[in-house]
Amino acid sequence: MLRRFFSIACAALATLWCPVHNPTLTKGAELRSTCGDRLIVREVSTAAFPSAGMHLDEPAGHPVIESCAPCSVGNVADCGTCQPCAVGVYDPCGPGWNDGLWVETEFLLWRRKGRRFPPLVTTQPNAGALPGATILFGNEQLNEHARPGGRLEFGLWVDPCQNLGMGGHFVALGDAPVRYSLGSNDLGFIARPFRDASVFPPLDTSFPIANDTAIPATTGQLNLRTGSEILAGDAFFRWLLARGGGTRVDLLAGYQFGRINEDLIIDSFTQTVPVPPGLPSIAVTDFFRTTNEYHGGHFGLQGEYRFGCWSLELLAKFAFGTMRETVFIRGSTVVDVGGPPDVRTRGLLAQPTNGGQHVQDEFAFMEDIGIKLAYYPVERLKLSVGYSLMYWSSVVRPGEHIDLDVDGRWLTGAPPADATSPAFSFDTTGFYVHGLNLGVEYRF
Repeated sequence: MLRRFFSIACAALATLWCPVHNPTLTKGAELRSTCGDRLIVREVSTAAFPSAGMHLDEPAGHPVIESCAPCSVGNVADCGTCQPCAVGVYDPCGPGWNDGLWVETEFLLWRRKGRRFPPLVTTQPNAGALPGATILFGNEQLNEHARPGGRLEFGLWVDPCQNLGMGGHFVALGDAPVRYSLGSNDLGFIARPFRDASVFPPLDTSFPIANDTAIPATTGQLNLRTGSEILAGDAFFRWLLARGGGTRVDLLAGYQFGRINEDLIIDSFTQTVPVPPGLPSIAVTDFFRTTNEYHGGHFGLQGEYRFGCWSLELLAKFAFGTMRETVFIRGSTVVDVGGPPDVRTRGLLAQPTNGGQHVQDEFAFMEDIGIKLAYYPVERLKLSVGYSLMYWSSVVRPGEHIDLDVDGRWLTGAPPADATSPAFSFDTTGFYVHGLNLGVEYRF
């Protein structure tokens, strides 16, 4: 009884969603058959001459039930989709692209846009001051290596003709840490350059971390770390635009989400050697963190061309919405002279004039394009390899929010009341990730 109900329901929906008639057939009867667990409903001809859907040695008007055997040479292979073999056999629901529910997981090996920082670590000559000093870290874009990640896609067709579906994606790209460490055992002179804005014109100078030429000499250690994390996802509806000849084109529309988190931490410690009474040790920390959170609507096209057990898939999406951009800056300095330490809530490049949390909302757009080659080894299973690119038009990054102009009075014990440097201002840039995808999809 239940099977008969689904048979009637499929026939009714097929009439509503797929009102396409084959002019080579004379409408006379309705034929139902099954292939695995899929119901096939076809109109068959009762014409007085043999049609392409009949065996030539059968009498006219005798319908032929199509099987799921592989197609003959020159026609599309079955591959578990029960596509019609003979020309003129009409399947009102078209070829079986998905059966109902699909789930796909992909391993990602993606690169992201490189990170750029101003000169942050120097050494001799010129006592570490710019220009003239040797730059050890900064003043160039970091080479980004491909990082692993994952993408999950799931979806459901809401009608038997697969004209309307819904689903979602989730993408996570792992942290991309970059670490740099340098100590007195590596170099006798290590410095952090800046421009002293307390004088006019500003004076290029440096803050020594280790100095083997000073009297007394100092030793030190500098540790720098920067990280980058990316999350993205969407929820979509999928409408059929065109289908036929092994080709399918769908319209996508829905909601898009994205998050890009990056940070930069600089720690340094300086100690006088030998340690005489009254001469301090100094620990300085600068912390920069940026967060970009995107919300918007998207639309796009997804196309697929099937040839035998292979398929070529193309994706192009465009989204527009709001990017909430947050920059957080914090610093600390601990001076130890042998008694209670002097703790200050400022570092070298992170001072009260630029510190704290800064937030703005910006209009931004996002693009997502991809190409994928897939193979169907067995029914319901798809293996794929492809390339993807995701782009955001406006993000904030730590390196763009470092001001090397510092009021030198911040480095003394008495904070200046009229200081304006370092200053803060938003500086946005475009951002992208791209790379290779390896996927497995199963269709329920």
